[in-house]
Amino acid sequence: MNPKVSIVVPAYNAEGTLKRCLDSLFDQELDSYEVILVNDGSTDGTLEIAREFEIKDNFVLINQPNSGVAKARWTGVAASKGRYLGFVDADDKVKSNMFSRVFNRATETDADIIVCNWENFGADNKKNTLYNNATSDDAVKNTCKIIFQKRDGHLCNKVFLRGLLTEEIFQKAYGIRFCEDLLLHIYLIPKARRIAFLADLLYERFIHSASSTRVPTMESLSDFLFVHDEMFLHFMHHEETLFRKRSPGLYMRGLLELSLICQRQPLPTEELAQLRSEIEKRKSAITLAELLRSGPGFKTILMFFLDKVGLLGLAFKIWSSPFIRSIRNFRWSSPG
Repeated sequence: MNPKVSIVVPAYNAEGTLKRCLDSLFDQELDSYEVILVNDGSTDGTLEIAREFEIKDNFVLINQPNSGVAKARWTGVAASKGRYLGFVDADDKVKSNMFSRVFNRATETDADIIVCNWENFGADNKKNTLYNNATSDDAVKNTCKIIFQKRDGHLCNKVFLRGLLTEEIFQKAYGIRFCEDLLLHIYLIPKARRIAFLADLLYERFIHSASSTRVPTMESLSDFLFVHDEMFLHFMHHEETLFRKRSPGLYMRGLLELSLICQRQPLPTEELAQLRSEIEKRKSAITLAELLRSGPGFKTILMFFLDKVGLLGLAFKIWSSPFIRSIRNFRWSSPG
């Protein structure tokens, strides 16, 4: 009998976190599931740690040459047998009731995708409470909610019906090392016939100071720009009018965030200067009228005007100061 859920874990040089991740996966309350770990050409002790779990009947270990996270995930999907599939990063962990809660929700609602909230641990303890308990059969509204409104580009807080996941979709993210989840979303979310949302904080995402989001490389910055270019083109040429209307706001928000990251780099280089020039060209191509018509939200509008007057970097520095951060963390950890 096939498992109810297949959990795919891509791992590359994850010896410091993999045991914690797998321990949480083998502590699940769900009575039928499999864990597929794809060792993506690791050069540290990842493989040795993975082999400690081979005594588990529901564990599958696959080795492949280093090919990137999107290819590793598809390798896991291709080897899986579950009706639903979830993805867990080797840095992270999950609550013991995550997959039982998600599968039960899938059974109750007959949903194609189930989405839950998540919380951070490590260098950041933010609770990401984006969703309430709800079910929706409107693909356009679901796409606007998850991608345009919530800007939720995380793959790991979602479980997918097997039929939604195709190699053609995953191939679009091959070779991308940063922000590939967001690219996959623009093809997966609109395909869902029904999406069920859960208010539960079930996924635990590890945030550490050495992550690519905190110490970006030129490769990750270029990937960020490429993914947002692809999203913009995809939605601007979409048959759905609302997607075309909202696309400039989503694109501008990504460009502003990338511009801010570039401003914070301590060592300017010719390559970084070229990237900043490309970002400025893209920002200038979107008029204020287009931006406002897209309904981007107050934060994006504020960032837009701060950027225009050259104060975006200073505003972010104040927002990220220890004092302001302590206030934000208090608010996130307070009840309600």
